[in-house]
Amino acid sequence: MLTLDQPVTNIKYIGEKVATLLKKKGITTILDLLNYFPYKYENTKNIYSISKVYNYFDKYLVLAPSGKLKLKLGTIGIVEETTLIQPKYKRNIKIIKSVIVDEKNPNDKISAIWFNQIHILKTLKKGEKVVLYGDIYKRGSHLEMINPQFEIYKIPLTHLGRLTPVYERVSKKISPKMIRRYINEIKPLIGSIKEFIPHTLRKEFNILNLADAYYKIHFPSEKQDIVKAYERLAIQEVLEMLASSKKEEVKTPSLFSINPQLVEQFKEYIEEYKKLLPFTLTEDQEKATLQIVTNWAQNKQSVFLYGDVGSGKTVVFFLLALAFGKLGYSSIIMAPTSILATQHYKTFTELFARGKELFDINLMLVTSSTKNKKKLVIERPSIVIGTHALLFRDIDFKSYPPALVAVDEEHKFGIFQREKLKHLNKEGFMPYQLSLSATPIPRTLALSLYGYQEAVYITTKPKGRKTVKSHLVPPHKLDDLLRWVSEQIKKGEQVFFVFPRIEGEEIENFPLTLWYDMLTAHPDLKEIKTGVLHGKMKEAEKNRIIEAFSKKEIKLLFTTTIIEVGIDIPTANIMVIFGPEYMGLAQLHQLRGRVGRSDKQAYCFLFSYNTQPSVQNRLHFFTRHNDGIKIAEYDLKNRGPGDILIGTQQHGWRRLKIANLNDYHTLNKAITIFQRLKEERVNVLHYLTPPPLE
Repeated sequence: MLTLDQPVTNIKYIGEKVATLLKKKGITTILDLLNYFPYKYENTKNIYSISKVYNYFDKYLVLAPSGKLKLKLGTIGIVEETTLIQPKYKRNIKIIKSVIVDEKNPNDKISAIWFNQIHILKTLKKGEKVVLYGDIYKRGSHLEMINPQFEIYKIPLTHLGRLTPVYERVSKKISPKMIRRYINEIKPLIGSIKEFIPHTLRKEFNILNLADAYYKIHFPSEKQDIVKAYERLAIQEVLEMLASSKKEEVKTPSLFSINPQLVEQFKEYIEEYKKLLPFTLTEDQEKATLQIVTNWAQNKQSVFLYGDVGSGKTVVFFLLALAFGKLGYSSIIMAPTSILATQHYKTFTELFARGKELFDINLMLVTSSTKNKKKLVIERPSIVIGTHALLFRDIDFKSYPPALVAVDEEHKFGIFQREKLKHLNKEGFMPYQLSLSATPIPRTLALSLYGYQEAVYITTKPKGRKTVKSHLVPPHKLDDLLRWVSEQIKKGEQVFFVFPRIEGEEIENFPLTLWYDMLTAHPDLKEIKTGVLHGKMKEAEKNRIIEAFSKKEIKLLFTTTIIEVGIDIPTANIMVIFGPEYMGLAQLHQLRGRVGRSDKQAYCFLFSYNTQPSVQNRLHFFTRHNDGIKIAEYDLKNRGPGDILIGTQQHGWRRLKIANLNDYHTLNKAITIFQRLKEERVNVLHYLTPPPLE
């Protein structure tokens, strides 16, 4: 009998080779497989007989000339024959053609064609009843499908005839279709998933039973099933974060105590070091730096530092790290991407060059692409900058242990990653902790969600920075916008075109690859030097593109939300965000922060086909406001759990499987439920299995 904790090799169709590939995605047990959630859904419910499809074409043919009209539908019929066609002049291409006839009217036929899929010859045998789904074209009097999805008919269908979940491809050998097959095999086990939130609480907050949520995320009957399943599973994940961050509220001794005398010493060091900066600190930066030290002196070891985009929060860490270095201690800062870590290293190196003789501190960069993989030995106080690769490197701090550990963009790491980082000091003493974030998170969420003891906010920007002008562009003005962009590029400007996803077939969903082909062929843009940057590219290629953009070799960069953090190109002052309705306002605010990083006027344009009043109101609010916290609070009040679904984040950085930290509605609900569970003395951690360290 199968159980949730058994290895995936116990599932039919999964052998050792497949299990090895699944393990690379963190899937080792049956429960892990159930936690591999779809990133989108395709409605394949509309299945019609072939005769009915012919009737549809007769009805709609007035809309387009023959051969130009296509309908995306499903159809069902009997295989008449399946043959292999070998083109004379293209020996490397093999065409498989299957003729499917209507079950009741054999004269009504449809041809289905696939390329280089020889296995179909054995699957679609004469007489088999088959369901097909995809684009159907009418060529003269005949219907044709190219590379359709198909499934041998049985009840119930696994892949078609429903809201079909689409899973991220695990590898070249494990397709989304195979994942659906595996999960279909373990469907009966979903009912054994235990619930720990009492029925009264679930009813009060209108959330699903946990087992129902797992069932509906993988086997939804309607769109509302997906919304409710997403909400319940997101709450589950946030509860896990809350339980983990609060599981040990016992004080861990800090490396050393910051007393009032030491606070004064910090002030002296910071006063000395800020003179080395090529700019003047803002009043908020100065206040934040001293406020953090004061909090530490009051035994508040962990502090959350929010700095609005472009406010200079990283400089605060730098000054604190220098002060700790003067006292003989090291500091660590971990960033979610190598792009951001490298940016920090570059910035700190430039600042070091202005007064390195004043302090004996080393600067180190550790990422997955760092060539030297040997044990790191810290011979003097150091500032160590890195990515999650820091967690897997053997670092010997010797007599210079880390007194300060900072995490940049805290929410992009898993709880257990952050915990491991805090314990890099092998002596058992806890370093002081600082979380830097440009994601506008209301104070109550910052303290509740991460268990921080204090929150400090920087809201003012460095002197000379102008407010970014934001505009919502209606569809009929797109050509005007592209013409204006072209003119600005000719004047020496650089531009970001940002898209919500990398791939897709629907224009209204704004996939980067599709729009890149369309826009680079536009008369106003076809002569412009362009580049592409997204999360599926290799690290070296990403760095090459960023370097080319920073050197102005690329004028127009097509990208995704991968640029949300870590991109600092002061010469880029124009951004166009396509499909902003697929992003939270806080995320849009982060993106907008990539422009306006000089004294020049910057612009951010939003382009959407969505004319729904609720969407238009949200986007208009964004264009009128530049305060990140106000924007976050507006989103918190006006955005429901169904507004942000799975799959809109394509950069691949987030360690959360399903919860979205821009979805404040669900976060608030989870925090309230967690507090109620504590009141009812429910041990949440007892029911939650910590995920493996990624």
